[in-house]
Amino acid sequence: MDNTGGIYLTGEDGEQQPLYVPHPKQLEYHARTEPNVLFWGGRGSGKSLCGRWDAHMRALAHPGYSYVILRRNYPELQRSHLRYINQEMKQLGGFFHHTDRIAHYPNGSRGYFSHCNTEEDVLNLLGAEFCLAYFDELSTFEWDMFTKLAASVRVPMNSGLTALVRASTNPLGPSAQQLMRYFVTKDVDAEEDPDYNPNDWYNIHANLVDNPSLD
Repeated sequence: MDNTGGIYLTGEDGEQQPLYVPHPKQLEYHARTEPNVLFWGGRGSGKSLCGRWDAHMRALAHPGYSYVILRRNYPELQRSHLRYINQEMKQLGGFFHHTDRIAHYPNGSRGYFSHCNTEEDVLNLLGAEFCLAYFDELSTFEWDMFTKLAASVRVPMNSGLTALVRASTNPLGPSAQQLMRYFVTKDVDAEEDPDYNPNDWYNIHANLVDNPSLD
């Protein structure tokens, strides 16, 4: 990583090949320290790419780190993340196990790629331990799915790490109203959710003009 926040691969000849160079909104996303951060906007704003590389960077920075990237169903997971992850892991010095859908990093960190379409899927994930959960297209998840899985994210005591929930979405779907209230308008009262602290929730809005990589 350099001072632009990008990740580069240095070849045998010393030449640097850019693997990921974030745009300003993506850089803002990587820099936030709140437990819960939402990156929202229309298609083409670089949300999914940003979320996956944020997970890569945290896994590379902290040996033994674990994260999960979630989509609502498997075909969406294939189209948005699995089509890229094998090549990315080779470039990062690790490998991707297709059967288990686990990314293995050279420092012992692991990334899990899963879908969450039913209550059974939720229960299967609740038993796992993740430092970071990334919900891609959060509005397509039922809100109680999100809250159950988000509450299960944890980090070891005295690790210096913060348990993180990261999400991206086009704000249309079953949980669109709730996610806007929690992340954007922050009009959740104490009677509804006694544990809600608006300072723990942050949102970044982006659209096509915020992604100069697109024509």
